[in-house]
Amino acid sequence: MRALVQLYLANVREWRRDPTALLWSVLFPVIIALVVGAVFSSSGKMFFRIGVVNEAGDTGQSLVAAFDQNAAFQITEGERSDELKELDRGRRDAVVIVSPEVGAAFANYRQPLTDPAEQIPFEVHFDPTSPNGQAAVTLLRESLATVDARLTGTLPLFMLQTQTLNSQPLRTADYMLPGVLALSLMLLGLYVTAIPLVSLREKQVLRRMGSTPLSRLTLLTSQFAFRLTVALFQAVIIILISVVLFDLPLQTQRLPALIGMVILGAAVFITFGYVLSAMARTEESIQVLAGVPFLVFSMLSGTLIPLWRIPGPMRLFVNAIPLTYLADAFRYLMTGANSSFALSTTILVLAAWLVGCSLLALRFFRWEPSS
Repeated sequence: MRALVQLYLANVREWRRDPTALLWSVLFPVIIALVVGAVFSSSGKMFFRIGVVNEAGDTGQSLVAAFDQNAAFQITEGERSDELKELDRGRRDAVVIVSPEVGAAFANYRQPLTDPAEQIPFEVHFDPTSPNGQAAVTLLRESLATVDARLTGTLPLFMLQTQTLNSQPLRTADYMLPGVLALSLMLLGLYVTAIPLVSLREKQVLRRMGSTPLSRLTLLTSQFAFRLTVALFQAVIIILISVVLFDLPLQTQRLPALIGMVILGAAVFITFGYVLSAMARTEESIQVLAGVPFLVFSMLSGTLIPLWRIPGPMRLFVNAIPLTYLADAFRYLMTGANSSFALSTTILVLAAWLVGCSLLALRFFRWEPSS
């Protein structure tokens, strides 16, 4: 046991002195968490920037006030040329033109129309390729329908009554930050486990360590325990950043389960790193081998791209990636969000990956460089 502790402490000291290991295991995940939180923390409230050109004087001002009552609109009044330039520059989602004809029709309304030809065109400019522009036009249409209802004194026959799920409403940051935690554990396996192991093997350090009286099991156990410690350190930092800086609605009653999931996820990717190190023959080849799962897993697991945006034919790959289940479990345990997979399913899938990677690592891991 004393030898195990000493090896563990030696790994800690080596990690602290290695800038590359610190970069991939701590600094890089922290930077991702800060960037994701800063970009998406205020995205829970959606606003549409609407430019209004009032060419109808005081009459048109009543219509401007009606649009301004919609909490989703940020109304800016200006001249036609100025507002259209702002739209062209992407600083407006739509521009509404309240023409003199619209103002006169609004002021002189007498009775409901029966002929569509009598309707007054209401000019709206927007970019049809912009999702925000399309959504803004839809909301503008609804606002006009409200104005029509007030003028005519009639209401639509049907009203849409929505029923929401009993779950915590989440911002985009609340969805993304648990994924950052899962991503950091994958980086631990790829860049803090696989690459250093290949480097130690190619420099024949592993061979010399394996020839000492210490058992190889003791050596591997100390390294495994050290990397689990780094995983917990990563989790604490990212959770603190998420909660303190970006108000993540952490489910504190699930912290024990969250810690257990961090340990399980870290164990999966650490053993996966051992498998990759066994496959690589040189330090150059491990860089490529580590890069492939990093790109594929991060793009198809729901960490960087939401799962519902991934095309259906690719779901077979999505459902085979351990990062998919780990990120989904973290979202559920950290925020209480509805999960895509049952927690028991996640544990079974991750356990299967852990057993499979462990068996492959035991079978193919090499202590000496290839000839």
